[in-house]
Amino acid sequence: MAGSLFFARIKAHVLEVTAAVPPGRVLCLTDLADWLDVPPRHAAYILSQLTAEEQLAVPWHRLVPATGIVSPARTSHHGIPQRAMLADEGITAAPSGKLDLFAQVRIRIEELPLALPRQHRPADAPAGAPRRRRRT
Repeated sequence: MAGSLFFARIKAHVLEVTAAVPPGRVLCLTDLADWLDVPPRHAAYILSQLTAEEQLAVPWHRLVPATGIVSPARTSHHGIPQRAMLADEGITAAPSGKLDLFAQVRIRIEELPLALPRQHRPADAPAGAPRRRRRT
């Protein structure tokens, strides 16, 4: 999958949406995945595989799980914890990792200044594991 044209397209879209998340706000990975019509683990995988240069160019730290809990183990290639990067933008977390004021700092993808419309998986895309549709 990592070498396919589909993967390259999805990665480009993940980076485009991630770049649109403003400082002081977070976007849920499930919202991103739903917008791109891919499983959340695919979006998370792409973000986990960013090079050091990509991490400097894209605010990957603003993408969080729908639980609002940020793992203390998640760090940049430069060793900076995601929690510290969020704290630098005014987003703090409880000792459990749950983001303080999560509902207030969470941004909906529809609020982002994007030119990218909601995506739909092409019929000829590689088959992935079945995914559950979120209720909205």
